[in-house]
Amino acid sequence: MLCINPNCIKPQNPDSSKYCQTCGSMLISLLGGQYRITRALGQGGFGKTYLAEDTRRRNSQCVVKQFAPEPGMKSNPGALQKATELFNEEAERLLQLEEHPQIPTLYAYFEENLPQAGNNQEIPYQYLVQQYIKGQTLQQELKAGPFSETKIRELLQDLLPVLDFIHQHKVIHRDIKPENIIRRDSDKKLVLIDFGVAKANTKTLLTRQGTSVGTAGYAPLEQMMQGIAYPASDLYSLAVTCIRLLTGCVPNGDGSDKLFNALEGCWVWRQNLPKGSNVSSELGAILDKLLETIAKNRYQSAAEVLKALNSPLSKGSQGGWGSQGGPTPPLSKGGQGGLTLPTFKFTTVTVNSRGQATSRTDKEAQYYRQNLGNGIFLDMVAIPEGKFQMGTPNSEPNRQDYEGPQHQVTVPSFYMAKY
Repeated sequence: MLCINPNCIKPQNPDSSKYCQTCGSMLISLLGGQYRITRALGQGGFGKTYLAEDTRRRNSQCVVKQFAPEPGMKSNPGALQKATELFNEEAERLLQLEEHPQIPTLYAYFEENLPQAGNNQEIPYQYLVQQYIKGQTLQQELKAGPFSETKIRELLQDLLPVLDFIHQHKVIHRDIKPENIIRRDSDKKLVLIDFGVAKANTKTLLTRQGTSVGTAGYAPLEQMMQGIAYPASDLYSLAVTCIRLLTGCVPNGDGSDKLFNALEGCWVWRQNLPKGSNVSSELGAILDKLLETIAKNRYQSAAEVLKALNSPLSKGSQGGWGSQGGPTPPLSKGGQGGLTLPTFKFTTVTVNSRGQATSRTDKEAQYYRQNLGNGIFLDMVAIPEGKFQMGTPNSEPNRQDYEGPQHQVTVPSFYMAKY
């Protein structure tokens, strides 16, 4: 039997025990008169998570989250009170979110007193009971090797609608990472877990005291430095998740990160793709925009990312940027398709038959940088679609038969090397 005193250092006990052999607390056989705790799943600064059996659901498995802040929180009564309020509010939000099949269902929310060892005191703890998702996290899947572009696109197609749903309900996850995404065994759908509940909200409350929000190496600057989060913050974390799955590179325990150049403040994920793997320029551009440091420069909604991902421009090629070059992307027309390539400015000069300049016009063009391998990059300039008359009119002197009939030709857009 498991002791659920959050301060117990060795909670496992024989089934016949009535009191914990380590801390002396009374053991609870059925939490809430219904849930049999079987083992601990995890622990954070604001509570513990357990696997349990629901005796009123044919002993089906469920997850029990215990709200038990660390002792240091008790020295700040205001923060503790606010954290408790936010825990209650989060339970209400989860009730709204349970409508989505890729978010765990909330079964129960209640408070129960836990008898303490050596005295007659009882301490109240709050609990959330959620659906247990059987499957593997993406972090576990990564052990089999980095993901392909196809698998990343499938991930985005599966998760972006979930994020759009929670954002529409005014909820921000704040902690998207491979460990918090489970591929459900029953249907292989991705399920978003661990909404943080009071954890994220409490950290937001304590930000002024230097406590950050989210997971380092995944959360954007506004979360880690200011404790604030937007829908674009979740999208940033999702993009970081994607590049870590593409490269197989995760943050090191000492805080170093192979994918992030701290000196220049930029992600260097392309340089760390496995040898021989490719990521199309279209998907690369989408990920780059999601990874912008400034929140307003990112996509602002999951729906916006889906539009870019599903555009003909994005679907056109899946073999561009990578460890060994790749084909060129199709052009967007008039900025349509949800993906905007970078531009550069130039001047065109019109000359007469004597080579004298008659006019100058400032223009700009789209381009992308193609990796040819071995540290060689080539700027490819977008040449827009155009039309011209081919052939000569019948009235042309000395006209040959093969020069007609005169007709209009449309040249589709293409790329040409800048130099």
